[in-house]
Amino acid sequence: MLAELCDSVELELQKLDFFSSPLQESEVIVQTSLMVLCRFDPNYALQYVNVVYSNNPPLELVKQLLGPKKAV
Repeated sequence: MLAELCDSVELELQKLDFFSSPLQESEVIVQTSLMVLCRFDPNYALQYVNVVYSNNPPLELVKQLLGPKKAV
């Protein structure tokens, strides 16, 4: 399962033509990884954000990852 996740991130970066760019910005990697992780499992995406932002992620990013509240 981890191999498929890594392949998904690599595929998304290839779509962005990331590897041919002379400058490889970490923000592109973070955003692409988040996009793939959200599709895979939103909980993993939140864990990833916590690691990237040293357990202090921007509130707006967390809200975006959690999505709209659902009525119960």
